[in-house]
Amino acid sequence: MTTSTVPAQGPQSREVVLPGGRSFMVNLYPLARGADEPGRAAVYVRETTLEKRMFAQVSQSEKMVTVGKLAAGLAHEINNPLGVILCYAELLRRNTGDAQQQADLDVILRHTRQAQRVLRDLLNFARPKAAGAAPSDIARVARSVAEVFAVQAAKKFASVTAETEPDLPPVTAGEQALEQIFSNLVLNALDALPASGEGRVRIRVRRGENPGEVVATVADSGTGVPEHLRKDVFDPFFTTKEMGTGLGLAVVYGLVVDAGGSVTAGDSAELGGAEFTVRLPVVGAVCPAPPAGPTPPAGPMPSADPVPVFPSIPGAVQPNPPFNPESGPDAGQAAHGDAPTREE
Repeated sequence: MTTSTVPAQGPQSREVVLPGGRSFMVNLYPLARGADEPGRAAVYVRETTLEKRMFAQVSQSEKMVTVGKLAAGLAHEINNPLGVILCYAELLRRNTGDAQQQADLDVILRHTRQAQRVLRDLLNFARPKAAGAAPSDIARVARSVAEVFAVQAAKKFASVTAETEPDLPPVTAGEQALEQIFSNLVLNALDALPASGEGRVRIRVRRGENPGEVVATVADSGTGVPEHLRKDVFDPFFTTKEMGTGLGLAVVYGLVVDAGGSVTAGDSAELGGAEFTVRLPVVGAVCPAPPAGPTPPAGPMPSADPVPVFPSIPGAVQPNPPFNPESGPDAGQAAHGDAPTREE
């Protein structure tokens, strides 16, 4: 709690967001003063970074649950008719010798298979995840995924590489979940590479700043994700591709959150395109409870006007320690921000 000289006016409240992503709510309360005294106010600063992150995660989780129920119903009702269409189209193609009819049936088959792929993605999205998956070697999975997609990338004259630190601890996500996470992110990156070739996709796995987490990034040399779209890329069915389903990044988000981690989209300073950052807890890691933030003084404030009350949100995570201007915007726990644009 500090005091400062301010013009005579009522209580004020404003939000301040630092370049590193940390956010603070600044409350100014005018103090009573004498006739010849300058105007003064009590200033109360509370960090809201973790609160905002919590609300964003709750909102995203609600979207995922709703869309998951819808997806499961649609997939069940549509999959059987699609199978019948595919079967009869293949039979007709085998029994006709007319070139034009075969070309027409090829169109039917191609779009039917595309619809089945969408349904498969819907089912994967809606299928409940197995809880308590066995700990996994994230570095080994990252290298394996890079090897698999290197062949596909070579067809576009691009490359997929993996850089991993040695002796990384196991993470809480299961091996199958990690494969899905990396596969969706790499496919998304490959789709964003320029058609001219010589594109790059890089997987990097390292220890996090927090000793209880491992950080994996998937970066590319594509066009990147515009800043105004980053809050939407993990929403189900959000896509900028003509043939995209908009479920790839939604699946990634669900798998990462189920493992107790977080995923964000940003820019790659090295490759010039997008960079997705996945943070996963280490098996057995115990996150220490953050110290309590500053509390307002007890009792009413000496003010000529009634002082508004700014209650904390029930159940909200306690904020980080008070902001220290000397520590810079990246100190403490920053909010990570966390084509063709890309599918999501």
